[in-house]
Amino acid sequence: MNFSEIDSKAYIAGVIGGDGHLNKNFIQIDGDSPQWLQTINTLFTTCFNKQGRVYHKKGSRGYRLYISSRSPVHYFHEKWNIPFGKKSKIIEPPRSLTQERELKSFLIGWFDAEAHVEHWKHPRTKRIYLRIQFKTKSESIRNFLLTILQDSGVNASVYKDNEGSFRLQIGSRNDITEYKQNFIFLHPKKSELLNS
Repeated sequence: MNFSEIDSKAYIAGVIGGDGHLNKNFIQIDGDSPQWLQTINTLFTTCFNKQGRVYHKKGSRGYRLYISSRSPVHYFHEKWNIPFGKKSKIIEPPRSLTQERELKSFLIGWFDAEAHVEHWKHPRTKRIYLRIQFKTKSESIRNFLLTILQDSGVNASVYKDNEGSFRLQIGSRNDITEYKQNFIFLHPKKSELLNS
């Protein structure tokens, strides 16, 4: 999958599910990369003809995309099942998602928001392995994304950590290769790590 094949609305829904917040009047998305937030802003403008604003959050190293518009808020709430306000434990997968392109784009959005790409050093052999870690407070979202991965030939291990988060890990060389063939990161740092 490449950038031009991304379903923008499905992707944005995944991002909001992971790093976003729906209020009745606005959407905000937090991130560590202003370039990534600007990419989302561009996709948003194309879909909804509404431009947001990316700014640095005072007193932190993070950035925020703020979009003031009611109609997209209600679209993401109704079509994509994203709750208003604090959502991390109560968010559920969208009910009517069946198209492969939408499913993959939804996962890419979630992974851009909540996954970590790392070069992990094996404690015994000291060999370095590439792996992708994902975590969420919603077990149903984790399981939904796992199914999308499995349907694309990507195996992942799943577990619950001691903080109560539901995790998913892609670690084998074959599965990383399958991931690269089926999915991408739009987040520049994560894309760079995956392809380094």
